[in-house]
Amino acid sequence: MAAVANSPSHRIIQLTDFHLGRTADALYRGVNPAESLGQVLSHAGTHLPQPDGYILTGDLAEEASFLTYEQVTEAFKDHRVPIHFLPGNHDDPGLMYTCLSDAGFLADPVISYGNWRIILLNSAQLGSPRGKLGAKTLEWLVETLDCLKSCWIVIALHHHPIASESAWMDTMMIEDTEAFLNIIAAHGMVKAVVFGHVHQEIDRLQDNTRFLGTPSTCVQFAPKSQTFATDEARPGYRWIELHEDGRLSTQVMRLGAND
Repeated sequence: MAAVANSPSHRIIQLTDFHLGRTADALYRGVNPAESLGQVLSHAGTHLPQPDGYILTGDLAEEASFLTYEQVTEAFKDHRVPIHFLPGNHDDPGLMYTCLSDAGFLADPVISYGNWRIILLNSAQLGSPRGKLGAKTLEWLVETLDCLKSCWIVIALHHHPIASESAWMDTMMIEDTEAFLNIIAAHGMVKAVVFGHVHQEIDRLQDNTRFLGTPSTCVQFAPKSQTFATDEARPGYRWIELHEDGRLSTQVMRLGAND
């Protein structure tokens, strides 16, 4: 379990869905994702104070390879705070864990920030765009939450556990979403569930828990679309402020036209 020293609040930056190719000049739906990721990191460095940590919520790769994950480590080489990660459906989990862990990135399932805990869940299924947590992960989640009843909780995963209102995208939610949501509803200290995959911003309150979808660092998907469609919204990321009294503040930031 990774720990950070106590302070009045803790700021985390969530980055998701890089969709990097095997080379730095590879394109993803007409956009250079390596260049876009660099611009996002530069934007965060310019517009925000240094965070206490980063959380990378999957689909870091479009074409998973050693060279792809080497680009991830290169992008963060100057960052001196903990970088936590979990896989998405386009990632190769084994290769990802090996490459990123060797570079000092962290895959701890529970992260401590004062009286807050961030729980990282792997929702990826090899060979499928759909998410699934599975019985063992759900059982572990219940046991972990039962042991953390005096803490405030954020859960992070790749796939969305609530409907995005885009019909094509909602075929790829986690398959065991009902069981997951029942667990969340039974544990009132879960303040937020953050995820990627949807390539758009979502902020919805359900049973006193905020469900937060975060834009991609490259291409965005059109909201409320029945079939696949991209959107002209700019690349983005999310900051999350964890206050010691249990409040959670958050905002999505996007690149400007001149970035």
